[in-house]
Amino acid sequence: MKTTLLLALLISTSVFSSDMIRMFDGANAYCKTKFDSIKSKRANVYTLTNPRMLQTNDGVVITADIKFYDCNLNDGKYSFTQIANHMSAQYKFPNVVTGEDTTVYRVDLEKNLVAYSTSFKEVGSSEIKGVDLATFTLLEVKLKDLDKNFFPNAQDKGEFFTTLFLKTKTKTYTDTIKLGSRVMAHGSFRLFIDLENNKVSF
Repeated sequence: MKTTLLLALLISTSVFSSDMIRMFDGANAYCKTKFDSIKSKRANVYTLTNPRMLQTNDGVVITADIKFYDCNLNDGKYSFTQIANHMSAQYKFPNVVTGEDTTVYRVDLEKNLVAYSTSFKEVGSSEIKGVDLATFTLLEVKLKDLDKNFFPNAQDKGEFFTTLFLKTKTKTYTDTIKLGSRVMAHGSFRLFIDLENNKVSF
């Protein structure tokens, strides 16, 4: 089964295995080592699938299924597994001063699926609150904020597109130190929009 996992700020295609994610720009994200496991807990690894669209008088309402994943050691091998929407996580990181591992805690104070334009303007947003293994999210984008499809190899997918990514306000801390909070982006999907045929696709 093919699906898409997103990590960091890369745009992904639908290529997935239990230990590797091939990203849109040719880079790979792996779940093969302890460090890969740490990276998956520092950020949200997620998929968007099954996009749908409802047209309104002046925009489109986009719905998609969202699932979250974690990289863990299972039966002696690291692999991605589906998890609940983890608003928090913890991982151990080597402390070069003490020589012992330090437990780092990550808490997402806010989590939103955001649509943005090629001018990096936020044109739609939907807060994600659920903790189910599989949930769905929807957001509205105005027609005037959709980007024209200028991709030569995707002209059959519709006249417009928008880009979706997961944005969080995240704080991190240890048992002794507050590391502060920051806004993080966790990967993006390019969603093509065919208004004439009322279809959307990644």
